[in-house]
Amino acid sequence: MIKNICVCIPVYNAESTISETLKSLVEQDYEIKKIKIFDNQSTDKTTQIIQQFKLKYPIIELIVNEVNVGGEGNFTKCLEASEGDYTLIAHSDDVYEKEFISTSVKALEAHPESVATFCRASEIDSQGSTIGLRYFPQELDLAEVTSINQSVFMKLVFQYANFITCPSVVARSSIYRDQIKVWKGGEFKTSADLDVWLRLSQRGSLLAIKKPLIRYRVADASYSYRIAKKRITKHDIFLVLEKYKTPELEECYQFLMMKDQAMRSINIMRNFLFSEKFPNEIKISYSLAMRKMFDSFWHFKVASAIILTGLLISVLNLLGWKRDV
Repeated sequence: MIKNICVCIPVYNAESTISETLKSLVEQDYEIKKIKIFDNQSTDKTTQIIQQFKLKYPIIELIVNEVNVGGEGNFTKCLEASEGDYTLIAHSDDVYEKEFISTSVKALEAHPESVATFCRASEIDSQGSTIGLRYFPQELDLAEVTSINQSVFMKLVFQYANFITCPSVVARSSIYRDQIKVWKGGEFKTSADLDVWLRLSQRGSLLAIKKPLIRYRVADASYSYRIAKKRITKHDIFLVLEKYKTPELEECYQFLMMKDQAMRSINIMRNFLFSEKFPNEIKISYSLAMRKMFDSFWHFKVASAIILTGLLISVLNLLGWKRDV
């Protein structure tokens, strides 16, 4: 039996990416019954582009918010609008592989105790070129589909932080609409998605799909990327972790705190270097080096070295040290 699939997309000023996202959805090898797009008062040509798609694809419905309700408010609208059997809350700048929906539905149908799927993701830049794979825990890399219960999911989250690529989640619509209900941005800010995954795990198992079925955009057009590369304050994820942590997870929690301090140190260095008139060659080399370092953050010595380096640069910066170029 063909399942009724609903896609909801919160969108704001996505004229440069929304076409590619919609194209990847309407060309899925599994029929999508409805694509609902919630525009948050875009000021560019986003709505005009969507209207052009509507003329060709009647499954697309455009809802323009009367006022800008904020990013998290727009995600709540998507939860409320979930319908049919399964709902995907897509992002307006990512690209889906042709078999994304069919693979997700197949997994959910094979595991009736499950509430949602998520999959591995590749990363693309602003031009759509693949630049790597997003982190995916090795524990979930052993089978094509791995079912994880609440206890296992909690342990993995406190070990690796939020490893679920948000727009890869396909959930049972009734659970999204009637039980999850709200994207708690006011309480958890930019990490409200992790709270949603944790609440989903309380209601059934989550299914991890090993195959990369989404191309996640890592570019200045991505809000999460812009925040991540500039952030020098404590990550919002700790708002979530502090609510859910248990005594046995305290050690993992402290390690994530250390990792966050390392990331903040890196951003302090980045902000310092990029605020000066450094040659582009230095900026490019720095970015590549930081990307490689991040892959090794789980090694204590590397993380500690980064923290100390960041602190040293910060102190020099505060003392007015300048580099002659």
